[in-house]
Amino acid sequence: MDNETLKEAMLNGLYADDYSGHELLTPKMLVNANDQHIWTSLKQELKTCKSFIWSVAFITLDMLTPLKVVLADLDKKGIRGKIVTSTYLNFNQPKVFTELLKLKNVDVYLAEESGFHAKGYMFEHSDYYTMIVGSANFTRAAMLSNYEWAIKLTSTENGSLYQQTHSELERIIENSQVLTQVWIDNYKEVWQNLRITEKSTNNKAKSEIVPNKMQMAALKELEKIVEEKKHKALVVSATGTGKTYLGAFAVKEYQPKRFLFVVHREQIAKKAMESFKKVIGGSGRLYGMLSGDRQDTQAKYIFSTIQTVSQDKILDQLPSNYFDYILIDEAHRSAAPSYQKIMHHFKPDFWLGMTATPERMDNQDVYALFDYNLAYEIRLRDALENKMLSPFHYIGVQDYEEDGIIVDETTNLRYLTAPKRVKYILDQLDYYGYSGLKVHGLVFCSRQDEALELAQAFTDAGHQAKALTNQDSNERRRAVVRELEEGKIEYI
Repeated sequence: MDNETLKEAMLNGLYADDYSGHELLTPKMLVNANDQHIWTSLKQELKTCKSFIWSVAFITLDMLTPLKVVLADLDKKGIRGKIVTSTYLNFNQPKVFTELLKLKNVDVYLAEESGFHAKGYMFEHSDYYTMIVGSANFTRAAMLSNYEWAIKLTSTENGSLYQQTHSELERIIENSQVLTQVWIDNYKEVWQNLRITEKSTNNKAKSEIVPNKMQMAALKELEKIVEEKKHKALVVSATGTGKTYLGAFAVKEYQPKRFLFVVHREQIAKKAMESFKKVIGGSGRLYGMLSGDRQDTQAKYIFSTIQTVSQDKILDQLPSNYFDYILIDEAHRSAAPSYQKIMHHFKPDFWLGMTATPERMDNQDVYALFDYNLAYEIRLRDALENKMLSPFHYIGVQDYEEDGIIVDETTNLRYLTAPKRVKYILDQLDYYGYSGLKVHGLVFCSRQDEALELAQAFTDAGHQAKALTNQDSNERRRAVVRELEEGKIEYI
């Protein structure tokens, strides 16, 4: 970059727009918009810088994960940075500092300034410096969705703005503490004591479960389909948006004389039954299972696995008009022979199919099975944009490399479970971390032997883990999943 280009860019941004602008150098205001976020600009600066210094009061765990991805690449290039943060208002959780301490190529400092509330990010490039200063802390909301203002400015090292900013940053760092594990342990105790609250002795009344925004819209459309005397409908809804509760609300509104819920696994059927009980209420005798040894065919609300209800001996007991409302969960499976068998046998007043993924690899048309009556559709992106799901991070990590060869699913078992690979996996898991108090991890393996040996290796390394395969009974599966949910183990 030559000085004339920078001058033109500065004049374009600060004096008159008829001067030549420059994509990287022209001063600009940053806001969070549909396709551009403050984090986008910070990430671009990080990827192209020689070093960086951040001065930011508040940091959240959900932004440290994407930051770690970028920093891992910078570490390979030998690029380092500094972050100055604080304990102002005790906003930053102890785990934030624990994760910051893992950053190999970042020196972290704790500002001693009273009321430290700065939000500034400075990046060194080959022959200029970029500063992004404004209202945005390094939190997910501030970086991606809040209405924030930040000004991006560029300067050479001779500019008074850079010199003033750099001097102030150096002064703050000089008067700050270096982050250490001892400091984190002390802060954790203080932070937890501040948040201890008395447990309420009052029994809180159970709140009524009401439909969310998606469920209300879907229920309205289902009501229209029923009023039009149509007998089938399909709801496409991303996993986690409340399909089961939607089904319960729909059934409660319809008030069938006898209802059947069909799914492919007993665990899911049992959980669905509990959800329906919460929404519909009534005596427990109204609800029954049709799976394995249980054949509660006299119940009003029956929850069954497809493996059981499609058996000839069961169908022989249940006439075609036995149910007036049937709900098929994971309806993308309904093109399979077992599902087709029950769809040809039963003649209810209404069929409701629910799925997150209606598309099938075999080109079977799931929509046609429900007469193309699409009552509602909300995909993953829509659900995330409507804040119906917790945001997630997808991180691609290269597998362990030995003598220039990267391990994959075809690799010999002894290499898949070798101590060096196990350590590599655990190191990556530790670096990228997790949200919440305890890790709840699923590890998908290429073969059963790998799952069994990795589970033992994880446990031996201090991370309790158990393996599950298709050889395990439903009882063991439920027990192991419960252990994961309760935090007794870290990984399955």
